Amino acid sequence: MIYISSDLLSVGVVVRNLRAVLYLTSGYSLRMRGHLSAINVRWISKHFLGFIYLYQNQFKTYSQYFLNIAVDYKAAVSEMIADMRSHPGKTAVYVSVLTAAATLARTNPSETSFHVAVTESAHELLLLGESIRNHHSDDHVQSLLQASLNGTLRYSNCGLFSLMWIADCSPVVNTYKSQCKLVKPRWSQFHQHIVDIGILGRWHKLYQAMHDYDVNMEEWDATGKKRTLAGKDGDAR
Repeated sequence: MIYISSDLLSVGVVVRNLRAVLYLTSGYSLRMRGHLSAINVRWISKHFLGFIYLYQNQFKTYSQYFLNIAVDYKAAVSEMIADMRSHPGKTAVYVSVLTAAATLARTNPSETSFHVAVTESAHELLLLGESIRNHHSDDHVQSLLQASLNGTLRYSNCGLFSLMWIADCSPVVNTYKSQCKLVKPRWSQFHQHIVDIGILGRWHKLYQAMHDYDVNMEEWDATGKKRTLAGKDGDAR
């Protein structure tokens, strides 16, 4: 005869009871999950319909407002097209002016482009010897570089074009002359401070100054003979 201890019997009973509890719990959880999901669907649908009913008038108001705007714009476009067909000359002038303004605004050069153009011009002049370098081009570029180093070179964007001008003082200088409005230049004298005008993607004064930058006008006289220029050491060349 085989004897089984009471401890083993108690363990088996506990295991069977745990299995039964897990089975019942799993079935109950599934039933409760389905019940809760149905409750959530009813709650969401109820509140969503209530939200739609509550704000129904506001939705109608907004939709009617945007519909009226669309109708007004449609009527305005239709009238504009009819007016363009009845006055082709005026239409051509307006279209030309708007196209020119859009082109100027799109190709308006920036301050960065000016500094890049000045730096490139300085590099081009450095590659030339002093005897064949155009002194007018060199003086113009050197004056711009000096103004940039002093902090007096300013940029103004006018929409369709840009201006580079030289101020009397740097913005970091805190002197009486730089702060007092009475000693500042008047607007009637502003044109004297302009050093370049940027339009259509080009800085025109710099472009004109760099024209024939590799031709020294002082190297030849009016008769076409080469002049004798004195170097830095005083020797004739």
